[in-house]
Amino acid sequence: MSKKVVDTPIYVDTYKLVGIVYNLRFAIPKRDRAVLGDRILDAVTAMLVEFTLSYKLRGNEKVVHTDRFLAHFEVLKGLMRLCIDKKVLSGKKCVESYEYIQRIDDGIIAWRERIAREVRSTAASNNGRRSGMQEQLRGGDGIMNASSGSAP
Repeated sequence: MSKKVVDTPIYVDTYKLVGIVYNLRFAIPKRDRAVLGDRILDAVTAMLVEFTLSYKLRGNEKVVHTDRFLAHFEVLKGLMRLCIDKKVLSGKKCVESYEYIQRIDDGIIAWRERIAREVRSTAASNNGRRSGMQEQLRGGDGIMNASSGSAP
């Protein structure tokens, strides 16, 4: 039986972080809630979407969505730090979220390295042959050549 995305540690931790962040929003003063609280919630929910896509897709698309996950993750960490620096949230209120952030950080780095190895090994197993997408990007099969704007 194959493992589902909802059973992976990164997904589980990110899902739990969504719940924590949702509750933290109500600890943020109303004047800052829309600017900071909603953006933090948006970042963490985008992380769920990107990890799900990374898990379900193949090849280079896995890397692309993992990189997007990492971008949203950096935004989340920056906004959380800003909340503490501006005293919008206390460090005590953020302790639980930082535990999950650390676990996600450890897991996603290992995930990124693993899928990068998979993509490299797949490329190496092609023995120098180009994939269909590489041929299209190169301008093969009558598709417009992106660099010159003309057909090959």
